[in-house]
Amino acid sequence: MIPASKFQTQLLIASAFIAGDELKLTNAFIQALQEWSTIYDGDPMSLPLSQAVPPDFPTAILQSRDQSLGIELARAKINLYWKRLELNKDASIDISNIYSQFAERIATIAEKNKVVIGRLAALRMSMGDEPTPGRVLSKQFCREEILSGPLRGVEGFELHAHKVFELYQAQNVNSWVRIKTSGSPGPDYEHIFVEQDINTLAEEINIRNFDRANIMRFFREASEQLDSILIEYFPGKTEELGHD
Repeated sequence: MIPASKFQTQLLIASAFIAGDELKLTNAFIQALQEWSTIYDGDPMSLPLSQAVPPDFPTAILQSRDQSLGIELARAKINLYWKRLELNKDASIDISNIYSQFAERIATIAEKNKVVIGRLAALRMSMGDEPTPGRVLSKQFCREEILSGPLRGVEGFELHAHKVFELYQAQNVNSWVRIKTSGSPGPDYEHIFVEQDINTLAEEINIRNFDRANIMRFFREASEQLDSILIEYFPGKTEELGHD
């Protein structure tokens, strides 16, 4: 059985979906530059504004000089991300702290630009090295009669699961988990990727209004659930949880 400790977080994304009036990108872009210039100290990018561009497509982007941190601004969506760099591939991170910082920044952008946040999402991508990932995954998640039958000699494997549950009182969320082998098809598969996505319900976007306190709570609770769900799928204590 593969333990959760085999996995290392590669990417964290916090997303906020805007309901009602759209984000005024020029104002939001300038404000974010002024607010966090020491964090997002790389070259900013701004694409020409056009109504032909989908409202959730980012046209203003801030990033750190090393490109590990970024803010992507669209008329109807805000993304903040952290990604692991090859230079610091073994560095330990505090996932809950990163999401807390992202929540603070989303709340600040929403407040300064007077927009309503109607939906939130927390996404995490993790990777584990495994010389025979397809066989190991199939053995972990499938019955013996399947392994000795249609999955005999399997090399690639993918599992996709979705459920809705109450993250905290009166807040239902979608939980998506995608587990798959990665690498060149065949005997060269060498990684297991786990993508986790916890997001509030799309059908509630126009009846929700997440203020600062609720944005902070969502990402705090979601961060804890991302850890718990990873352990549920891959039982075993992990040194990565909390500090990964």
